[in-house]
Amino acid sequence: MAIIYSYPRIYTVNEEQLLLISDNRTGKPTKNIGVGDLAAFITTDKQIQDFKLYGKDFCPAITLTGNDLIMYSNGVWCKGSIGGGSYIEADYSVPGIISLDLSATGLGIPKSDYFLRGDNTWSPLSIPSNIVETFSSESGVFINVTNNVNASGNVTIGTVDLSATGLGSPTENYFLRGDNTWAEVSLDVNYESTLNPSLAIINDIGGFTAGTTVGDLLGTPLSSMWDTLLFPALPPVYKNPTISTTESFAGFAEIGETIVVPVTIQFVNKDSGGFDTGTMTLNRGGTPLGPLSVSTALFPPDILPQYGEPNPNNPQKKTTGTFTETFVFPTPTSGLTRVETYTGAASYLTGQELKNSLGQPEGPAIPAGTISNTATVRGYYPYFWGLTTSAWNNYAIAVAEVVGRIQNPADPTVNKVVNNSSGQLNIAFNGTAGVDFMWFATP
Repeated sequence: MAIIYSYPRIYTVNEEQLLLISDNRTGKPTKNIGVGDLAAFITTDKQIQDFKLYGKDFCPAITLTGNDLIMYSNGVWCKGSIGGGSYIEADYSVPGIISLDLSATGLGIPKSDYFLRGDNTWSPLSIPSNIVETFSSESGVFINVTNNVNASGNVTIGTVDLSATGLGSPTENYFLRGDNTWAEVSLDVNYESTLNPSLAIINDIGGFTAGTTVGDLLGTPLSSMWDTLLFPALPPVYKNPTISTTESFAGFAEIGETIVVPVTIQFVNKDSGGFDTGTMTLNRGGTPLGPLSVSTALFPPDILPQYGEPNPNNPQKKTTGTFTETFVFPTPTSGLTRVETYTGAASYLTGQELKNSLGQPEGPAIPAGTISNTATVRGYYPYFWGLTTSAWNNYAIAVAEVVGRIQNPADPTVNKVVNNSSGQLNIAFNGTAGVDFMWFATP
């Protein structure tokens, strides 16, 4: 077996260059030959079963054995096929040149829409069922969507723009707030001051009352302060419900005599919530009287608007209760007179709040309650007076005559007066001097 060496520093040789050859197992060079001399040993129709080329200072060495290439690297012989593989196509038709191309012919003939998967197979490109295939141009509140063109397949290519048409048509000085509403840009600032926070207003100024301090106003928007200063909130005026109790007895009652007294109670709602049905009562001296005859009717005019705001407690209504009492006027416990008192009462419901000058509700409204009113009948013992032509020269005779006349209601000469007889009385006797005698009798 011959062993061929190249020169130590010659890695590529041509046929004119000399090679060293050894013809024994020692491996020592014994002859010199040219590269061209090897042509007689290497023919295209002859299989060289054992032909090895060694390089001294380079690796790997390549051995041609039949149709195989044997590569020697790092002390290991490796064998690889020159023919096409599953993924690499080898072409060595040109002598001395081996062409390697990516072909993957072992995977079949791919198409333009195929791709090489991770498991080394060709697969067509497909769209999973959970991917949107159709793009619908439906605008939302904040996003406006329009279709432009159709792409391949079912997918529609469109444009998406910020529009917020669902919020209306804002003007240029509006902005979209975090709560998805248009809000106007405000340049209002809050009140700040270097004055002593305890400094107070001396007199009322507009809507600011005396005693308001700098500290009270710190942080208040200036626009609000101007509104308060120029347009103070004037409170509404509430009208309380009214009730009246009247008696129709003429003059004074005579103590001990039977009298008839008609009594009338009238309730008007005003700014209350109106009469509470079934609550009207009447008593005399604490003793309940009744039953009352009660009726309700409209009682114009209604209360006029305040600050242009209609009164929510209208319409005005009057509730009337009537009762007529017949009784003997009682005697006084002391003195010469007595007073009998009638008390009429009614309950009402809570009214509604009225609005102030700024159009804001401001209370308190009239709360539910009960209202009462009184009427009195006064009684007296009567006194009597008159004229007589009798020549009274005896007191007893005079008294007897006066008593007789008083006890005779038909006597035209007797004058009976039911009134207060205490103190000074002015009586026009109109008697004839020297003829008539005047008399006066009191309890």
